[in-house]
Amino acid sequence: MRVKRLKKRPKHFQNFTGLSIKEFDELVQGIRAQLEKEKEKPSRRRQRAVGGGRKPSLELEDQVLVLLMYYRLYVTQLLLGYLVELDDSNVSRSINRLRPIMLKILPLPARERGLFEEKEQTGGRIAKLEELLECHPEIKEILIDATEQEIQKPKDKKKRKDNYSGKQKRHTLKTQIAASKNGLVFHKTDALPGKISDINVLRATGVIRDMPDGIEVIVDKGYDGIQKDYPETDFYQPYKARRNKPLDFIQKCLNQIQTKHRIAVEHVLGQLKKFKILAGIYRGSEATYDDTFSIITGIHNYKKLGKLSW
Repeated sequence: MRVKRLKKRPKHFQNFTGLSIKEFDELVQGIRAQLEKEKEKPSRRRQRAVGGGRKPSLELEDQVLVLLMYYRLYVTQLLLGYLVELDDSNVSRSINRLRPIMLKILPLPARERGLFEEKEQTGGRIAKLEELLECHPEIKEILIDATEQEIQKPKDKKKRKDNYSGKQKRHTLKTQIAASKNGLVFHKTDALPGKISDINVLRATGVIRDMPDGIEVIVDKGYDGIQKDYPETDFYQPYKARRNKPLDFIQKCLNQIQTKHRIAVEHVLGQLKKFKILAGIYRGSEATYDDTFSIITGIHNYKKLGKLSW
């Protein structure tokens, strides 16, 4: 299977990659330009002249096709190797080679390392939430939600306990995103143990702290009580029934209105999970999970923006 052949069937091409042919060609151009920049950088480790060494078995556009098919379909690298007539080790090297390039050219959301330490964006791109929102002053509302993905059962006993989600009844990694109503993802946390509750993730991250004044925050019932931690922020969230205090008719009606506003972030998560690598059980190393999630959100933002930059 090669790009030239697959392009003859545009619908199949989009199903396999998640991108239209035009979007794919622009992405390949951006990757090629970034690779040329990488070649021009001086390196103490370089032993050959630029352009020397073993040539890849696949053209660049075919390598990008393999990467996107891996993310979109999440078939094994062995099967991908059969499809492109390569050894699975070569498929793995191709994916690992393109991953850092994708992190440099896509419109990624601002990232925050875990719960405490902020992380600079890869490649010197926009790294802070307030900078992203300055690029889009029309955004007046931010929707926040968290998603969990099942992982293989950890061998370490402590890690098994930390990653066990009482909500999902399985071992998971949790990622929180902040998105706009038009579907752009502006901020994400790095993967956290599934044991941590949604509200504690939001309390510990800097997403509310870095939010410019005048931005409304829409959350679900899982963040009940967050208004007390940030009294100056305008939160909109559904009413939650208490023990012996059921919701009245007015509260139920207001909850329905809130749900219609908040459904946009659920749609975003649904779009991200069309890339099967973010659905089902994550088979890869946890060390690559955050970069993989960022690349998928970058592809999503690229499709929404229609360009490879914010």
